[in-house]
Amino acid sequence: MDRWLVASLSVIAVATVAEGADRVRCDVSHPAVDVALERLRTVIATPPFSALTYDFALEPAHSSDALGPEGFDIRPDRERPGTLTVRAETPIGLARGILRVVRIGLARPSSLASARLRLRPAMPIREIYEEHGWDDPQAMESYKERLHWFFEEGYNRLDLPFGWWMPSPDDLVDPAEFHRKWDSGLETVGRVIDYAHSLGIEVYLVDNPQFNPYFQTDEASIREPYRSQPRPNVGVAYSPPGQSAKAKN
Repeated sequence: MDRWLVASLSVIAVATVAEGADRVRCDVSHPAVDVALERLRTVIATPPFSALTYDFALEPAHSSDALGPEGFDIRPDRERPGTLTVRAETPIGLARGILRVVRIGLARPSSLASARLRLRPAMPIREIYEEHGWDDPQAMESYKERLHWFFEEGYNRLDLPFGWWMPSPDDLVDPAEFHRKWDSGLETVGRVIDYAHSLGIEVYLVDNPQFNPYFQTDEASIREPYRSQPRPNVGVAYSPPGQSAKAKN
């Protein structure tokens, strides 16, 4: 990542934002923390973020007031004026705490330096159903960006539709076409799921029988008698990343 220095001290990876001095210290190497640090990087050179230094770390659970797997504690460091700390029991909790620091600074700039927040999510499942396709290997980077947004918004479960846009092999002139699309799509979806898991997001593959499995299939590739049958009204159809879904009849 540009403007970030990564050094290894023993088994500890120390990430530091290079702004002329050590501005951010984080002793945790984890994909979710990397996403949160990258989000902080986009604002750290601007007020009120530029006036502070940051210390992010994990700490053992305290039985009397445990933060849990997604909780975090944000507070100023009394021994180091101008330093804001985030502590958590897990990398996912730490990442969510870093993202909350960014939100506090953007929403209430004057409050960032004195921010005190100890938060453990009261709702353990925060779910989203995503109707966009996730099977294009060329769109993997856009899928990651979408997952970053889900993570920043606090979601930890994703219902991911897969397979509803594909007709049955019996409907096709060349049944092998089905298997080619399925194998390619499933491999990409597998990569999406692995990446979502690295951010602490559970994924469930779902199907929607209301969608038309033919809408993304060329007419000539559908064999008779299926070609001549009326196609159902599907309402909203798949749209590629960055485009709005369009009505499909």
